[in-house]
Amino acid sequence: MAFRIYSNPTAITAQNNLTKSQNMLSTSIQRLSSGLRINSAVDDASGLAVSKKIEAQINGLAMANRNAQDGISMLQTAEGGLKAIGDMLLRMRELSVQAGNGTYTTSDRAELQKEVDQLKQEVDRVSSATEFNTKKLLNGNATALWSSSSDRLEAIITGEVDEGNYRVDVSAQGGKGAVYKSHIMRLSAGQFAGGLVRSSAGMNLAYAGTLAGQSLGTHGDTYAISVAGAATTGDASAVATFYAKGSHSSMVMAGTAITTADVSRSGFMEVTVASYVDPTAGALQSVTAVDTVSWKFTDAKTGEVQEGVVTITAASAATAGTGATAVASITISGIGTDFKIKVKIGTASNNTTALGSKMLVMIIEDSAGTALADGGGLITFSGNGAGALYNGATPLSIQYGPGSLAIKDNDDGKVDYTDVQIHTVYMNESDGSIETGAFFLKFAETATGATVAGTSELFVNSGGELATSTAKLMQLESFINSDGINIMDELQKITVYGAGADSKDVYLEGGYTMLDVDAALTAALIDVGLGATLESTGGDAAAMNEINDNLIR
Repeated sequence: MAFRIYSNPTAITAQNNLTKSQNMLSTSIQRLSSGLRINSAVDDASGLAVSKKIEAQINGLAMANRNAQDGISMLQTAEGGLKAIGDMLLRMRELSVQAGNGTYTTSDRAELQKEVDQLKQEVDRVSSATEFNTKKLLNGNATALWSSSSDRLEAIITGEVDEGNYRVDVSAQGGKGAVYKSHIMRLSAGQFAGGLVRSSAGMNLAYAGTLAGQSLGTHGDTYAISVAGAATTGDASAVATFYAKGSHSSMVMAGTAITTADVSRSGFMEVTVASYVDPTAGALQSVTAVDTVSWKFTDAKTGEVQEGVVTITAASAATAGTGATAVASITISGIGTDFKIKVKIGTASNNTTALGSKMLVMIIEDSAGTALADGGGLITFSGNGAGALYNGATPLSIQYGPGSLAIKDNDDGKVDYTDVQIHTVYMNESDGSIETGAFFLKFAETATGATVAGTSELFVNSGGELATSTAKLMQLESFINSDGINIMDELQKITVYGAGADSKDVYLEGGYTMLDVDAALTAALIDVGLGATLESTGGDAAAMNEINDNLIR
């Protein structure tokens, strides 16, 4: 069987040409209708990539323009609210100037005040109601957004962020991401701060600390502070240390230096040989009117300083090998007795008291008197600083009258304190240098107003060590910038934000202690509604106070 194939080559050729013409026509129509030379990768693959990039930039600029228009609309809305507030403020100023007219009566000014009050309410309303796309514009919320991950951590997110709920994860690794208290609470060089370790339960000595410049920490870092009743009588006494300017110098208290009944002040007396006639070599020195000692008395309770110069008078004649013994009689007001200081004056080869020789005498008052029930008592201060006089064997004791150490609780819902300062003097026996300082005590109020007896330990930290709760902001190394300027020399402001538009400015001074900062920030947090209330604690005042006392840590 035979096959035959019938074909029409001419028709096939014509069909192919027609298809090509139709494709070219379709491409031309697509370009004409879209206005684009490149409509697909077939037209120009590399050109399409470039055109898409340019198209993305054009679309981004178009959206940026729309965003700018939205921003302009928001600003115009805010501007409208601000203009309304500004007009009301101008009207309030106009009313205040009008109220200064002397022809108006008190009732007239009361009517003017009514309009001012209404304007103030309207200013608050406009500031809280002005919004754009539900976003408040004039109430402060635009600059601070809040979020918290737990009841122990609070975070403030600032800047250009979207509103919403945020999860804040915090992790710390020692030596890397952690910031320890010791990094920012370190004392700067030359600064001292004290802290209290309570060793007697229940006593109302709440805080103890040293003032700036105190040098106790260089002579022993722990001291005992005991509070007791003054009913047990203690005789007045004196104890002295001596600095010899020359190898043959001698200076001592003469005999019975004080009388118990006359001593009503505790303090420190510095005595220095001020002048005397230098003996001729090989001859004995006779006491003359130009032989003098200077003295300075520092009251341990008040810090008051008295000073003077007195003439040395002869006590016994000079004998070979011993020199002349002389006495200086010193009278300190408020004590009423003479302190007789004995000075040896002789030849250069005998007991010669050189110019600049010093004696430091600690005077302890008679401790008979007020009992603890009156809110007074006896404070005894002793330490382990060799040469500091108050070294345990001869402690400094100061008597305080009624109400000086404790006050009765006035039921105002907070703890009130009585501040007491004790001033100290220290003499370095190796060079005769004198250092002065003071430390303060805070006694908490008690239910009956009576001082509670007990003993506590005071420790003193110095530069480079961790600051205590009683250290002052100006003592912290962190507040000294690279130029050596302490930024706490000027008033610093911290703004605490609460719920909504509530905020509170806290101003900190360089003299504020950590305890003062705690109190100021706690009060601010309570003011902005972040503290506990009787309502939130179900009427439990004790629970409310406990929460509010621990807002800052």
